[in-house]
Amino acid sequence: MILAAGFGERLRPLTAQTPKPLLPLWGEPVIGRTIRALEAIGVERIAVNLHWGSSLLESYLRSWRGSAEITLAPEAEILGTGGALVPLTGWLGKAPFWLVNGDIAWWADLSPLAAALQQKGRIAAAWLMPRRGPQTVGYNSRGDITTFRSSVAGSPGTATFCGVQAVWPEISNYFPEKKMFSIVEAYQQAQQAGLAVAGVRLAQAYWRDIGTLEGYLQAHGEVKQFARRGDAAGALYDMSLDGHSLTSSKFSCGGSDSAMSVVNSVILPGGGVESGVRVRDSIVGKNARVRAKLNNAIAVAASECGDAAVVQAVEALGWDRESAVIFLGKRGSARRFWRVQPNHAGESGAIVVAYSRERSENGRYAGHAALLAEAGVPVPRVLADLPDNDIIVLEDWGDSSLQQRMMRANANVLKLYRPVMVAAATFHMEVAALVQQSKRELEPAFDGAIYRWERELFERHMVVERYRGKGLERAVRREMELVAERLLTARQVVVHRDFQSSNILMRGDKIVVIDFQGMRFGSGAYDIASLLYDPYVKLSTTVRSQLLDEYVAFGGGALDEVTTLLPWAAVQRLTQALGAYGRLSGMGLPFAGYIPAAATLWREQAEVCGLSAIADLATQILDFEASS
Repeated sequence: MILAAGFGERLRPLTAQTPKPLLPLWGEPVIGRTIRALEAIGVERIAVNLHWGSSLLESYLRSWRGSAEITLAPEAEILGTGGALVPLTGWLGKAPFWLVNGDIAWWADLSPLAAALQQKGRIAAAWLMPRRGPQTVGYNSRGDITTFRSSVAGSPGTATFCGVQAVWPEISNYFPEKKMFSIVEAYQQAQQAGLAVAGVRLAQAYWRDIGTLEGYLQAHGEVKQFARRGDAAGALYDMSLDGHSLTSSKFSCGGSDSAMSVVNSVILPGGGVESGVRVRDSIVGKNARVRAKLNNAIAVAASECGDAAVVQAVEALGWDRESAVIFLGKRGSARRFWRVQPNHAGESGAIVVAYSRERSENGRYAGHAALLAEAGVPVPRVLADLPDNDIIVLEDWGDSSLQQRMMRANANVLKLYRPVMVAAATFHMEVAALVQQSKRELEPAFDGAIYRWERELFERHMVVERYRGKGLERAVRREMELVAERLLTARQVVVHRDFQSSNILMRGDKIVVIDFQGMRFGSGAYDIASLLYDPYVKLSTTVRSQLLDEYVAFGGGALDEVTTLLPWAAVQRLTQALGAYGRLSGMGLPFAGYIPAAATLWREQAEVCGLSAIADLATQILDFEASS
């Protein structure tokens, strides 16, 4: 039984059109290599479950001309690695069977697995790989698996479950009473009944999960290394597809025409790279034309990406549908982002933003961009606005943000920040009048309700969920209310709302401000606090003071009150930031690491304002984070 029904989410958008088992390893689909390996050890009947990309897999498997008889097992709803066996219990018969993942690169002598299965009391024998992968499976001195979710993953006595198993058909007696389940759930029920699952480490074997960009490329590189050394697993390598010589440690599978510029990358059939364009550690999908540098990315043709918004955007630009596109991910405010490479080498590319109207601010981006540009605030050009399709296309400014620039050794902080301070001052001095003249609709102005929402965000996700408290103490709540009251007395200007280092993109010594769709009226001090007390970037007190002075001086007296309000605004902004970090880390995202920096700044500015209860709470947060 070969498991081939998965969605291939980690390799999107490559798998939008090609199911993962059909991705080639040195020219041959990985599922084809698995079938050949099983046929070589005498397997005569093979069932393959199908779901995502089933028509392509079915076509490939129906044309198979090997020695094994192929049975297709389509699933209208995905059943999982264990549930997939339920419809096939009759087909499996009474003898042991192999259960193999269809999306792995592997080479091994499986006879030790078959031998381990024959030992009394074992329901299955699973191939384990030590020192590679997540190593979450624990095993005992006899070699039997004790846990599939070790709390000490990576320690001695743990290994990675490889997805190749020998199984007795009696495993069906331990299937849980539900439609979708994993084979591990069945194993666990069998273990509870006193049966064992052997964990077998195979000598001179090769295995790699190809389900990620890194894993897929590593498999190609490792197979070539085996071929260079003359190891048996090197038989998976095809020298005719490599643009580099066998003696080279580099490879370019399918990139023979651009060997010097394509390194450690895979170019799928029909994909192409313009002469001289550098491609590193990347995959180029079928029919995609790469016309600009590509590094550590999956690029597919716009027509093959599986997102109609990208095709509409490319057509609006007048670019061809073979233009290479890279998925940048889903972001906050219900948006997804794509990078589109230029139609001709040497030109600039574009960023496609497909958004949802569930956040009303998303539909205002293009109008806000035009207004900010008129005010003199540097923003990316809008290349196309398709409001009926909820799509906007922006000039591509690359990935170099102020946050990233500040991570470089010997960064010239004042030089980097000066144009940003000018942009902030321009934002706060010029935009409000244009908004009033044009009657442009903004998000609701900062008021008591919004400041209260930020406090409640902190209370819910930090105090209650992260620290298991009952809520804010009365003294803390009162001090937070005082902060809001102080900010509400400020002169109201149009503010960005999230004016931090990650929302400033840089190209040379020029900048643009992004993510301004949530701009609204409020205190300019909130933006300056977001920038100068940014947990992502470490600034000295002296540098903060210099930058604040330059911002105030640019305003010619109009921005003086920001100096007085800044520590209060910093307390408010960091309250919101800590709440956001708590929420995001609770979702499993890597934001907990910013909590200590944010709490330290929060305490410092609370002390400046004489807010002792908040300062004490910040100390408690720091103690908790240090102990955990």
